[in-house]
Amino acid sequence: MQDFLAKGFPALIMLKEVVDPRAFGVAVLDGAIEGLKPSWRGELEITDAIQELLNMGYKVAARKIEGWWLDTGKKDDILEANRAVLDAYARLEIRGEVDARSHLSGRVEIGAGTVVKNSVVRGPAVIGKDCMVENCLVGPFTAVGSNCRLYRARPENLPPLWGRMKGGAFER
Repeated sequence: MQDFLAKGFPALIMLKEVVDPRAFGVAVLDGAIEGLKPSWRGELEITDAIQELLNMGYKVAARKIEGWWLDTGKKDDILEANRAVLDAYARLEIRGEVDARSHLSGRVEIGAGTVVKNSVVRGPAVIGKDCMVENCLVGPFTAVGSNCRLYRARPENLPPLWGRMKGGAFER
């Protein structure tokens, strides 16, 4: 990463070796493609954008990822990644306010400015800063983004929410 920042590359791609790359694509950093077309899924692919940078003469840094990696191309994959990250990194840290009628269990992070009232939060769970959580059952394996409002909600196994949630319904 330091090499990327120091040399000012316009892009950095992280590569992971997998058993069957047909499901993910193969990075070729020194080749070119004839023309950009949608993939078999009918989508423009990030690999095509990277290739276009190369075609335009830009240098793209590439580094091989060592250690664990999860594909997040589908909703179930995103939920599994969320569970893995929360399980690995959530810690007990309360920076906001939790009233006496609330109960926290396990590794629960409550952000600064967040107020938890009459609620149960089961870890691993993370609630961002400046949130209001009232009359809720949260978690486990739930991440709530900053500035959210949850009222009478029961989020569980949920990746980060951004926005406002009232009455159990998500608002933008």
